[in-house]
Amino acid sequence: MFTLGRKVDIHYPTNRLIAIIAILITGVGYFLTRDFSIAWKMGASVFLTWALTREIDPKREYAAFVSVFFALSSLLVVFKVDLLVVFFLLLALRYVSKITGNENTILDMLTLFGIAVFLSYSGKTSVYILVLLFALFFNMRNRKSSKMDLIFFILSIVALLAQIFILEGYILPIPLLSGNWIMNTCAISLLVFIIFIIIDKDKSILDDKGEIVNSNQILNAQIFFATTMSLLFLLTRVEIGNVIVYFASMWGYIFYGAISMLKNKKSR
Repeated sequence: MFTLGRKVDIHYPTNRLIAIIAILITGVGYFLTRDFSIAWKMGASVFLTWALTREIDPKREYAAFVSVFFALSSLLVVFKVDLLVVFFLLLALRYVSKITGNENTILDMLTLFGIAVFLSYSGKTSVYILVLLFALFFNMRNRKSSKMDLIFFILSIVALLAQIFILEGYILPIPLLSGNWIMNTCAISLLVFIIFIIIDKDKSILDDKGEIVNSNQILNAQIFFATTMSLLFLLTRVEIGNVIVYFASMWGYIFYGAISMLKNKKSR
């Protein structure tokens, strides 16, 4: 059974709203580009930005719509996005936070491992297996590790070592960082994000089964996301569409979270 998926109830107002927005963006994208392959990726990336923010900040559902607003800037650039990478990060966040309320199954682990290996081998970079290793590490911090966690941790290490030392051309690339404004913006954004997740104490939330999620699990998921962003930007060349999705998610959480914290402070 696959437990990392979450149902999107179209009858729920915010879910219905994001579906409408994604469809509209797809339509606008096609009108502007006359290329459906680009248009549907625009709509999908807006939806995944919303979904990613919901995993980063499950407490405040409207923070995701602030992220969507930031993501609309994707219409102003030559749009390129790797949706499978975003989907992989979405599943990894759910794996760490346990927001679905289910125990992870062998199918969950095979899915995460399979996507990580595929992305690493197809992209000729070991970074996605490294990301999976961090997800396994943070997951084991949340609870007592199971035999399955240990097995996939060992498998991931073996896959990582195989890429680095056996398969030609799979050494971890480290691009030179020479005053690139995108890298500077990313570094500042990550620093602000890390500071904010530390000062943001309003993390307690119910999982999909109605049980309380330990705030430390949400914090671990947020730290995992920040760690993943650092790895991706240091060790890979990130598509501009992915840059928009990642940082729209972070800034949506930061902006809405800051406003929420100020409102709560005034109401006391």
